[in-house]
Amino acid sequence: MPGQNITHPPFWHQIISAEEDRSVSIPQALSLEKNSSATSECFWQGNNELAGSRFAMMEIRSGFELWHYHGKFDHDVLMSFQDSPPMIAFSFCFSGRSVHDYLSDGHSFEAAPGFQQIIFYPFPDFTSRLAGDMAFNRLVVLLSPERFMECFDRDMDALIPALQQIMEKGFHMPFLHTTHLNPLVGTLLDQLHQCPFAGSTRKRFFEGCALHLIMLQLNSLDSSCKAAVAPVRIDPVVQKRLLRVKKLLENRLNDPPCLSELAREAAMSPPTLNKCFRHLYGATVFEYLRQQRFDQAKVMLEQGLSVTEASLAVGYESIASFSIAFKKRFGYAPSRYLRQK
Repeated sequence: MPGQNITHPPFWHQIISAEEDRSVSIPQALSLEKNSSATSECFWQGNNELAGSRFAMMEIRSGFELWHYHGKFDHDVLMSFQDSPPMIAFSFCFSGRSVHDYLSDGHSFEAAPGFQQIIFYPFPDFTSRLAGDMAFNRLVVLLSPERFMECFDRDMDALIPALQQIMEKGFHMPFLHTTHLNPLVGTLLDQLHQCPFAGSTRKRFFEGCALHLIMLQLNSLDSSCKAAVAPVRIDPVVQKRLLRVKKLLENRLNDPPCLSELAREAAMSPPTLNKCFRHLYGATVFEYLRQQRFDQAKVMLEQGLSVTEASLAVGYESIASFSIAFKKRFGYAPSRYLRQK
């Protein structure tokens, strides 16, 4: 197809490959071919270190994109994104693994084969590492917050409370939901590949498929939430066991028991322990442990301890990890909290 060659897609500031602890820049990693301004359909074909990979994007309208990428790398590839606009991603992973890190904000998540995800992180800088040990095949719908609002501002009741809250707070809260891949997604991907149309009709066809993909995710999310709020009955004997587990955690914040040890104490399996503990106390066992650790660390900082002392006292040997997790819990770094006292 005739097209325009571009060294890098405009939103990818840097593409790096990593092999045996080496990181090297890949010049001219992708070439962009734009087949028609009428359809806003673009293709990137991997060259050099990324040979064998292909990225395709249909811009349905501004802030509404449908992506498909597939291929295989010889080794892990690290992509760095800077100053990226916030987008809500509806991701469908057929094969391949990747890890996405928002290091400055303490958030990360993994995309694994056979799973679909709704992802929103309002942080502009992040890295994505694509594993080179298997072929990757992924379909992603991207919506800007404005487009998402446009779709649901008149029907917010159709969304679960967590997404409603994100909209109401101006899209400043991260959100991640992962579930097994819906079998219908493969059928939709086949329909996209076999689309017989061109021009604006092709774009409308892609838009219909993209909206179908979004609704599959939202329906799955709604079903998961309904299942999560199903009533759990906990008898008094089990409540006493859970209380013992809670006290064990509170008394050993800097050296907590492992989950299997706590499960033996409660006379139940680890998954059942987490389910019952969440029902009774509003968090899983180790979510509760983290909450208690940082509540105690905050008190220590108020009492005059340094960040290092507070970190070590609640079981963190890495000050950097402690600071990231503290910021995730309270919204600000411990050093900033000390300055504001």
